Amino acid sequence: MTRIKAWVVAGLLVAGVTGTALADTLETVKKAVVEKAEKINSLTFKMTSRMETDAGGMKMKMDSEGTYEWMRKDGKIYSRMESRQKMAMGDQAPQDSKTLMVTDGQFTYIYSEAMGQKSAMKQKADNSQKMFGKEAWEQMEKDYNLALVGNEKVDGHDCWVIEATPKSQQPAGPAKLKMWYAKDTTIGHKTVMLDASGKETMTATMTDVKLDGSIPADRFVFTAPSGVEVMDLTGGASGGGASGGGASGGGSEPKAAEPKADEPKKEEPKAAEPKKEEKPGIKLPGLPK
Repeated sequence: MTRIKAWVVAGLLVAGVTGTALADTLETVKKAVVEKAEKINSLTFKMTSRMETDAGGMKMKMDSEGTYEWMRKDGKIYSRMESRQKMAMGDQAPQDSKTLMVTDGQFTYIYSEAMGQKSAMKQKADNSQKMFGKEAWEQMEKDYNLALVGNEKVDGHDCWVIEATPKSQQPAGPAKLKMWYAKDTTIGHKTVMLDASGKETMTATMTDVKLDGSIPADRFVFTAPSGVEVMDLTGGASGGGASGGGASGGGSEPKAAEPKADEPKKEEPKAAEPKKEEKPGIKLPGLPK
């Protein structure tokens, strides 16, 4: 689900821009989009989405709403996404869950609450800008065939409409994406996923979009709730999932070396065996090892 959310946000962040209504080629729109997007220093918005799929006869519905805060500073990316989901599988009763993702410029923390369980993990942050600007477009062009298909209004905004068809269809992926980029802002206002029959399987919209506003620095600081252990996936703790970062990883190697140091001692009985085999006559059968 986290990966799907990332694509939804990426589709909304690869933005439309101020320009003339006659910017009617994909390359013209792309050039304007990238130039404007690269100048954005901060962004906040509210997002709602609705997803409905039928995979292998199992229906899944999920409604989500949340907020997104993003800031670029000193070559690093800071972000915070909070969302609440209500998901139902088949005929089961809907389940509520909550997700928080915080990137502090160095690490990304993902905290979730679902089915009565709380968990948190820490991983290295990706300070490339694949969810924004030039790198986002390059990633889209790598994975999708893009086409500018028209102009429509969304929530009162004149928008360019771009369709994206996957170059390699994934079993759980969309057959097509459709995205609306507002011409009077630098942000996409709507993203839709469609299946092979053309049915909408997911719709995400953005409201209350604000550019280059002030965001308090503490919004990008993650603190795990009391009693929740953070699983460190940064490489500092190779085997395991304790909070405390690389300390556990650094301490494991000396422990692994101890058996090697003891090996010569363990081999001493083998070296002494010839002494026991000094032909003690008939007593040899009495050593059943």
